[in-house]
Amino acid sequence: MTNAKLLTKENIKDVYTLSPVQEGILFHSLLEEDSTYFQQAAFRLRGELNVNHVQETLQELVNRHEVLRTIFK
Repeated sequence: MTNAKLLTKENIKDVYTLSPVQEGILFHSLLEEDSTYFQQAAFRLRGELNVNHVQETLQELVNRHEVLRTIFK
């Protein structure tokens, strides 16, 4: 991102605790350096896809739900 803000105390709104699954992933990644966690989903769409509509819908979700604006460092 070219216009990304630097992460500072002043612009952090909230800090979330890890979920139990995230804690497990962190535990295993610290225990074994080569440990990886990967989840993938694939979908087949039929018909015409309105890309603008998808982009607007995803942006609305991000605007409504703070957790979707989370940054992982």
